[in-house]
Amino acid sequence: MAEKTNSIVCKQCGYANEGQRVYCHNCGTKLDRVLLPGAEKKEESLEKKQKRIRKAVTPTRGFFAGFGKTFIIVILWAVLIAATIQIARPPDGIPAPLKADALIDVRAISMDLEDAEQSTVPKKVTMTDAEINGFLQNSLKAKSTGLIGDELKFLRAYVTLDEGVIRITTVQSIFDYPLYGSSYYMLAIKDKKLVATNVGGNFGRLMIHPRIMMYIDFAFQKLWVALSREKKLLDQFQSIEVHKGHVDVISKPPV
Repeated sequence: MAEKTNSIVCKQCGYANEGQRVYCHNCGTKLDRVLLPGAEKKEESLEKKQKRIRKAVTPTRGFFAGFGKTFIIVILWAVLIAATIQIARPPDGIPAPLKADALIDVRAISMDLEDAEQSTVPKKVTMTDAEINGFLQNSLKAKSTGLIGDELKFLRAYVTLDEGVIRITTVQSIFDYPLYGSSYYMLAIKDKKLVATNVGGNFGRLMIHPRIMMYIDFAFQKLWVALSREKKLLDQFQSIEVHKGHVDVISKPPV
């Protein structure tokens, strides 16, 4: 007998049964339905099974495909752009630089500190923020830093005094655009040494946490080097106090 299409051949008698039969029409033996054409399937590999499960759990197609990743990228770019804008904006309370003729009458702070150091009794020296800023403008000259050719230049430095905290700001220009960086310090004299403890900072209007400023405070080290003479004088004083608008230092008489 000719074998029927989609038929199951009985292993017992060889009769070709219709595909829908369960038992052989000729001898009654239960048929092996695995023998149907296309019924036998290869076992799925573990790798393909894992890939199919991942695809079902995290689909890569459709309207919301990759939405979470795209959303995070957009947020990161938005934060970066906002931070850049804040850095580019000048901070509040920038004191105007003195004109050339006014620099002639700037207080010689170094000389006042030297006189107080030689005093046989404790002597108090008070310096206002305006006097300190005039001294800084007269002492620190604008020049190229050499980092980006002549395009990155140091312009000036100034201080802002608040109760217990001194804010030192350096102004630099890149391609003639001014950039402001500030570092906040609490000052003290300990063991014949002026100690400046960083308590924060800002670049432009972007506030920087003190823990982060610990790693980028090196940007202000050149300023401390430029004022090394004044720092050595203050090392010999017995105390320093920062108040809003002025600083008080008290000398320590020589033994």
